[in-house]
Amino acid sequence: MDNIISIFKDADSLVPEKFSRHLTVNVFFKFGNMPPANGRVEVERNLGGFFSLLKGLRHDLLKTWIDEKSAVAEALATYTMRDGTTYALPVVSVLRFKGDLVEDYRIYMDVNPVLNHKTA
Repeated sequence: MDNIISIFKDADSLVPEKFSRHLTVNVFFKFGNMPPANGRVEVERNLGGFFSLLKGLRHDLLKTWIDEKSAVAEALATYTMRDGTTYALPVVSVLRFKGDLVEDYRIYMDVNPVLNHKTA
């Protein structure tokens, strides 16, 4: 459970490299309807672009299911845009591990409110 909390805390930092330290070099990463990213470098590049839209991010974990090689986390993700607007969105993440690192990371959510946000 500590590893899961650490992964989400590092995602909330909005520093792609901090988050990606939890991933294998060849990770498969799928975020909502966005095209998948293959490999840690591509994840960092994609998240860097996405994180640039945000002023803040907070995951409130609601429930986790964990076994030896995988975890499922249900959360409420609160995105704070650069203009201060917030979106609290439900999310379920499925993580498959190779040792202590995530080799397959899938995020199931509708992130369109964040992606379609218009600033005044």
